Amino acid sequence: MLPNKWPEAIANFVSASNAHQTDAMLAAFADDAVLTDDDRIFEGKAAIRKWSDDEYIGSRVSLTILDFSLEGEEASLRVEINGDYPNGPYIFNFSFRLENDHIKSLFIS
Repeated sequence: MLPNKWPEAIANFVSASNAHQTDAMLAAFADDAVLTDDDRIFEGKAAIRKWSDDEYIGSRVSLTILDFSLEGEEASLRVEINGDYPNGPYIFNFSFRLENDHIKSLFIS
């Protein structure tokens, strides 16, 4: 459950991810958003969709929020990720930068 204080874009990202709804997840991003995962950079919604189809929603991801922080337009989630991954679950940090009520960047570490 997401607290009311969370930015709508992040709440939408998490709920769409857990519901495996790619279009709804992408709607949380700005058109020119950048996603960085495992030292790879995905620029724009088409590249983020490909990443998601191959490695995220395509892997039937499930996020459990462990921690959350927000400072201005910067937000951080610590998540446990399950899905069709070998040797899971995994713990990751998702660092978001927000702009105009959308995710401008997401860095996964």
